[in-house]
Amino acid sequence: MVFERILKEHLYPWVNSFVDLGSSLLRWRKIWTEDADFSGVVTVTRTPVATTDAVNKAYADALPTGGIATAEEVDGAPSYAALVTARFDQADGFVLTQPGAGIVRIDLAAIPVTLLAGSFADLGTTLTGQVAVADGGTALTSGTDGGILGYTAAGTLASSVALTASAIVLGGGAGATPTPLGSLGTTTTVLHGNAAGAPTFGAVSLSADVTGNLPVGNLNSGTGAGATTFWRGDGTWVAPGGGGQTVFPCKAISASFPASNFPQLVKNVGTNWITYSLDYDQTTSESAYWEFGIPTAVPTFTGATCEIWYNTSVVAGTVQWDIVTISRADGEAWDTAGTTDTSAADTVPGTNTFLGYVSTALTVTGWAAGEVLYVRIARNIADTAAADVKLMHALIRLT
Repeated sequence: MVFERILKEHLYPWVNSFVDLGSSLLRWRKIWTEDADFSGVVTVTRTPVATTDAVNKAYADALPTGGIATAEEVDGAPSYAALVTARFDQADGFVLTQPGAGIVRIDLAAIPVTLLAGSFADLGTTLTGQVAVADGGTALTSGTDGGILGYTAAGTLASSVALTASAIVLGGGAGATPTPLGSLGTTTTVLHGNAAGAPTFGAVSLSADVTGNLPVGNLNSGTGAGATTFWRGDGTWVAPGGGGQTVFPCKAISASFPASNFPQLVKNVGTNWITYSLDYDQTTSESAYWEFGIPTAVPTFTGATCEIWYNTSVVAGTVQWDIVTISRADGEAWDTAGTTDTSAADTVPGTNTFLGYVSTALTVTGWAAGEVLYVRIARNIADTAAADVKLMHALIRLT
């Protein structure tokens, strides 16, 4: 039967390392069936009927007239003496000198390398144009650097545009080659599908992209979560109550005083209001004391502040306070030195009837629900307000 085999495959493995013949699409047509064992010898069985195949020939103009073929009987008996050579004819292919029923072995190693490694002109013919897709070619002379081939019709190949590095490739559909998505996205965006066109990258929309409830375990790992707690804005689970905070007011009339160096308790009578204050001396360090029970059901807290409102008769300088605190539990000594936190130096108001305000973060190490909190407030006499200062009100706030 007449058959075809791509030359590069037919001559494997010898031509695999030869220079490119110009195309892997060169077809070797001949009137032999073939069984290749790739050992350097190809076995072909002669077709009993002489045939001439002149279609798409790419034969060599000539090959050596001897030394490339031997013959033996079908049953493996000794070779026919008259069939030890063969010639290659451009019209008829390999032609035995004396045809007969048998097997012809074509020794490819005997074919000069120069005939296999040359150009098409060296093989006796010159090909022009491009090899058609139907013949295993591309029918193209060039393509886009960075592009890929794609079928735009049955039997038609085309090059795509350059594909962006790392970009998602989108199918072009019938009649078009693939294209890259116009964006790579960012580390904070995700790909959103689009039933009507190309997908796009964008941030996750909690209103449009997310459904269902966020698991409790995704909020601070669920630590502190329970039937009696809620998720607070500071990122913790806390029990409700007191608006989520607990405060301890340090009123002048509820203060306790040491045996000496304490501020004077003063009743201030105004036109509209009556209030009590603690008047702290300018040069002598004076202190007042308060104590509070921290409730056992207090909302979870991680910090505290001391807020002080004051008044002074001068309109220049600064006022500063020292706040000493300690929290004591069951089985702990109550008369123990506490921790001192000093407020910022607050500039006094420009009018002597105005209130001044300063807030100071407190150290809460050791503070816990169910304990007693001791508080001492003293004026820091290193401040620069050249007059007595009235402590009008103070507040300890758990946060």
